[in-house]
Amino acid sequence: MASIPATRVKKGMLIKQGQDLLRVLEFMHVTPGNLRGFVRVRFRNIRSGALSDQKLRSEDNVDRAVLDEREMQYLYREGENFCFMDTTSYEQVHINSEALGDSVNYLKAEMLIKVLGAERRHRAGRTQDGVAVALGVLGRMGIPAREITMVNGSGLYQGNLVAPLHLVKLLRNVYRNPAMRAEYVSHLSIAGIDGTLAGRFRDLRAPRVVRAKTGTLDDVVALSGYVLGETPERALAFSILANGVSGHRTEARTLGDAIVHALVDQLYPPPPTPTPAAAP
Repeated sequence: MASIPATRVKKGMLIKQGQDLLRVLEFMHVTPGNLRGFVRVRFRNIRSGALSDQKLRSEDNVDRAVLDEREMQYLYREGENFCFMDTTSYEQVHINSEALGDSVNYLKAEMLIKVLGAERRHRAGRTQDGVAVALGVLGRMGIPAREITMVNGSGLYQGNLVAPLHLVKLLRNVYRNPAMRAEYVSHLSIAGIDGTLAGRFRDLRAPRVVRAKTGTLDDVVALSGYVLGETPERALAFSILANGVSGHRTEARTLGDAIVHALVDQLYPPPPTPTPAAAP
């Protein structure tokens, strides 16, 4: 354990306070006029999952916890607990869903990657095998493996790097495949109707034409999907990824929505304004 100034607290750090182990979710340096500055921090308790907001003085020190990292494989869920196995010692541990937080949503994606590798390589599922298979599929779609970084199947892992252009190419290829199009599009939220888009895009010129998937983290806002045209051949694929928007997520989401509105207007332009009749 190391003692560090409060001004050096960063997102993702683990801080020990008494018997509690806290992860930094958000932080902001505040200097109110001529007064002494402070750091406003939001923590998540690793054991209980509870959130807390604290104000640390600039001259305060905090104890940064240094933990040993071990690769764990997700096995199964039992009520509100998730069972993981140490891939080296085979020891099993149970972690409460509140402690896992949003990471729970990405366990299935990671397991899917391993199953994909097992099915194609005909051996026990491994992340690297699944990643190799996925990169091969993307390569056949015109997305070279050298242009993206894929380490695992988790949408929360910062080591996975992909650009909006790559997602648009993926969406376009799926849409052009008649065996996949209908099934894939049906799993996306309908703007203004259901899912995470139920409360958005209710004022579109053409209703039900935006089908998309949202993504939101502390400092990330994402929206990717389609604007469907009057015929299947008339459709637009789009992907909007905004990083580093902590404290400005509303503005980022508003900008993304404006882009989608512009795409809808491109496919469904307003009717021409009638020309006033000439005076007799």
